[in-house]
Amino acid sequence: MLSGLFGKKKIQKEKVVQIYVDTIFDVIERGFPEIAEFINEEKQFTKSPQIGKEDFEWFTYIIYGGNLLNLYDHFDLETADDLKMLIIREVAERYTKRDQVVAEEIILEYERFLTDIQAKTKNTVKTISQALFHKFELNEYQDEHYQRLNAPNPVFFKELNEMMELFVWNWEDFLQKYKIAK
Repeated sequence: MLSGLFGKKKIQKEKVVQIYVDTIFDVIERGFPEIAEFINEEKQFTKSPQIGKEDFEWFTYIIYGGNLLNLYDHFDLETADDLKMLIIREVAERYTKRDQVVAEEIILEYERFLTDIQAKTKNTVKTISQALFHKFELNEYQDEHYQRLNAPNPVFFKELNEMMELFVWNWEDFLQKYKIAK
């Protein structure tokens, strides 16, 4: 196709959403057991948080919620809002076991929760890591010093951030190859 030689390939929003949602879910599905194991076996904790299969759904909401925030760094407001709503519908319809309307509202709640965190961190990866720290109440498992600070142990947090980088969609690479059709 000549468009590849002379510019970016155009792709419809619906196709972008399908690729985006499926790819992120695949990473979540393959990565969650490793993240749960990492957290459960964290040497910095005084006891194991016992993150299990039942926590997969909440982890999924945090990852998609964080990735929704990332849309606004790469698109104008209208395009980001359109993509966000298409993504939420797709995730709610295909990757939750809840009623679609309920699942959509949960995803929006998580996005708001993550937006509040991102106002402080100014970084999507750190926002996702902080959200996991709070959602899974990991402060309870830290030594007394960090519990009083109500902040993650920096050694643990650095490692968690490195892992969470793998769960954030790379819009820079995608947009070098594709242009989203209006």
